[in-house]
Amino acid sequence: MTRFVRCMLVNLAILATVTSLPVCATSIVIDYKPDRVFLLADSRAVDTDQDGSSRIRDKCKIAVLSDRFAFAETGREGYTPNSPIDPVQKWNGIEEALSAYRQHLNADIRDIALSWGRSLAADFQSFYLVNPERVRSLTVANGTLLVGLFVGADASRKIRVYRVRIAIDDSLRQREGAVIPVGYAVDALPPTSRPYFTDGITQELFEGKTERARTIGKEWSQRGQRMRLIDAQAFDLVHLEFLIEETGKFDDSVHGPVNILSVSKRSVTWIQNKTCR
Repeated sequence: MTRFVRCMLVNLAILATVTSLPVCATSIVIDYKPDRVFLLADSRAVDTDQDGSSRIRDKCKIAVLSDRFAFAETGREGYTPNSPIDPVQKWNGIEEALSAYRQHLNADIRDIALSWGRSLAADFQSFYLVNPERVRSLTVANGTLLVGLFVGADASRKIRVYRVRIAIDDSLRQREGAVIPVGYAVDALPPTSRPYFTDGITQELFEGKTERARTIGKEWSQRGQRMRLIDAQAFDLVHLEFLIEETGKFDDSVHGPVNILSVSKRSVTWIQNKTCR
């Protein structure tokens, strides 16, 4: 169960743990086993200002916070002021994650996730105060604005994955007396036998139940036949990379190349780094 957390005058409703949270702007896959996590993400970002959104190619969506912790994000990933007198300050989700880590150098990954959630909720609240209609126009499923994923080993050397959701929840006005209905919540995700997906189309292609998914599946079968000599883990990663790239055929907010990061109990290692510096 999601723990209630407070940000300024609000807190967010309970969020159920699910294997898919369609957010748009990024296809992230989390392959989470007890001893390690693989993070895969595309490279197209959406930056926001008062008037519109701009798509940025070759943007890194994954950040290495330390030799123990990593971060990825999907949704409205940053804000750029549209003039020198814009009352909303510039912010960026990855920069906020790095700042949260630096403020909690000896803390657990969950503490870093909570700090990031407070900061990003405050950023969106300041935006909402200036232009509530614009912020509402940015939401997707369940009022979601942004999702951050924090991965790393805790003090007991167990791998943990926390999902932080920043969202609009109008029930907060009545339930909590909130002035600004923007808040955050933190979920601990459990290890699973199948990956987590942030993009519904990528998950659809993985499950292979629709006509377009079956078509993509046939393409993968032909490609996969030429790759049978590689080990099973590498084969699975290449398959997930392929699905993210194919997602771009149906969702223009998703685009390669795909970056891949491995997080184990003792280290954080790039498997494939094409746009992260």
